[in-house]
Amino acid sequence: VEAVKQRGPQAQLVLAPGEGSRLAALAGLLEGHQATGHIVSIHKLAQQAQGHVRFVEDRRVVVDGARVTSAGGAGAIDAALATVAARAGTPRAQAIARELDWSWSADLGAPRGTEAPRGSDFARLLLNAGFDWGRRYAGILLSPGISELGLGAWIETFPRSLLARAYTVAPERSLVRTAHGLQLVPSETLPDSFPPDVIVTAPGVNVPALLESWSRDLGIPTQTLPEAPGRTLDQALQALAEQDGPEVARISARLIEAQIPDPLRATGALHKKTAWLLFRIVLLGSLGILIFRSVLRGIVSRRNVGRFTLPA
Repeated sequence: VEAVKQRGPQAQLVLAPGEGSRLAALAGLLEGHQATGHIVSIHKLAQQAQGHVRFVEDRRVVVDGARVTSAGGAGAIDAALATVAARAGTPRAQAIARELDWSWSADLGAPRGTEAPRGSDFARLLLNAGFDWGRRYAGILLSPGISELGLGAWIETFPRSLLARAYTVAPERSLVRTAHGLQLVPSETLPDSFPPDVIVTAPGVNVPALLESWSRDLGIPTQTLPEAPGRTLDQALQALAEQDGPEVARISARLIEAQIPDPLRATGALHKKTAWLLFRIVLLGSLGILIFRSVLRGIVSRRNVGRFTLPA
């Protein structure tokens, strides 16, 4: 926060999507301005601001002078396009949105347009975190020129459910340059990595032999990132639905404030997996009841023994 406080006043533009608006507000960069933020935290932000920042809850993007804030997750893309529109004109921003195949409205008064997370969503997440339902993994091949949006869509979407994880993998641990110049280091290297549940690759790249053998011999499905990066969120959410069910994918979509693809499909393998999980839940619940009854009987027996005295 201190670093932002020091450098922020000299900035010509403050772009703070999602939770970034919290940091900008704490640093005093939004004082006297309108702003928005992630749907989960915006109520608390409005209370903490005490009127110094006018938080707008029903807007996806707020542009107030040189301050641009937005909804969380997918809202960052809309914030970036709004910034382009403010600096280079709406036609330029619309052209970029078409290139990305991203549905974007130039109307800054447009509502969020996405479903807010529900109380039951957080209850489901707590269950996912508390029980080992069997984590699933997406292994993303980190290759030169990979789309940052494509990479971010999978990494942002999968972990939100607390049922799945995403990791990057490459033949060796070295810097990999993305499409627009980010330099990233893979989290896993071949052949030391473990087989994921789905392999994700950029279009037109040479897939390492080990990944090909996993796909061929272990039956691991392979997903190729779409040429249009704007479609990748739908792709990742659909893959999550096939692995863990449509409702899990909907929870993730609500948490990253993304449009929910329709329809979300589940596979036959998922139905078998769901049946097995339900069986485990019933079995564990039955064991818990039996243990509770045994303990309760032991307590009652000890109390009854204490009430009687042996005859002299």
